[in-house]
Amino acid sequence: MRQGTSFRLMASDAARQAKEATDQAEALRLLQMAHYWISAADNEDWLNANSIHHPVRSLGSD
Repeated sequence: MRQGTSFRLMASDAARQAKEATDQAEALRLLQMAHYWISAADNEDWLNANSIHHPVRSLGSD
């Protein structure tokens, strides 16, 4: 499983827990965690997309 997918699953779980939370502060904390994981997944997707099209050559690979 790709890391971005794992991050999205964690975001989904945090959002589900937020929906079920009875304490507003806990719900907000969980929604902030979900937002963090979605951002991490988006960043991972961007890195993967750009490294596929523009691979980085390792030093000394000449």
